[in-house]
Amino acid sequence: MNRVAKRYAKALFEQAREDDELNKIENDIQNIRSVIENNQDFKTFLASPLVSEDQKSEVLNQVFKDRTQQLTMNFIGLLAQKKRMMILNEIFISFADYVMDYRNQVKAQLISATELTKEQIDEIRKNVQSFIGKEVQLDVQINSKLIGGFVVKVEDKVIDNSIRYRLDTIREHLVAR
Repeated sequence: MNRVAKRYAKALFEQAREDDELNKIENDIQNIRSVIENNQDFKTFLASPLVSEDQKSEVLNQVFKDRTQQLTMNFIGLLAQKKRMMILNEIFISFADYVMDYRNQVKAQLISATELTKEQIDEIRKNVQSFIGKEVQLDVQINSKLIGGFVVKVEDKVIDNSIRYRLDTIREHLVAR
């Protein structure tokens, strides 16, 4: 992640926290990101080097001014002034990371060979939370190549409880003999 983006994200995070508007700013950012991600023309417009930073800021201001907090709009204006609009998405991603860290939360990926029940997912979440020591938000995916079982990827850790992993381990053990 871009160091400059992290600095801007941290500044926005600290100001939002200081103003007791963290949840509001987080919602603003989610809404802005959603609009950008779901509208290819808007995304292209913001990425275009032919459009000035001020024009981008003005369009964002027109689109979002009635739906966002003043702090968010001031921040976008600052980015335009400093010619940093091209890293807007990176800033928003870093901001979300700061918020999750502040709330002692972490995102994890749960990959299963088959669809899991809500109870199974909750049990896995509970076990991962006790292992990591943070509240875990699971992104559940299906991958039939695992044959059976599941894999959890969280932070820099991988918990592999798949049949594929166990078979590979047995194969390596047998070949080593």
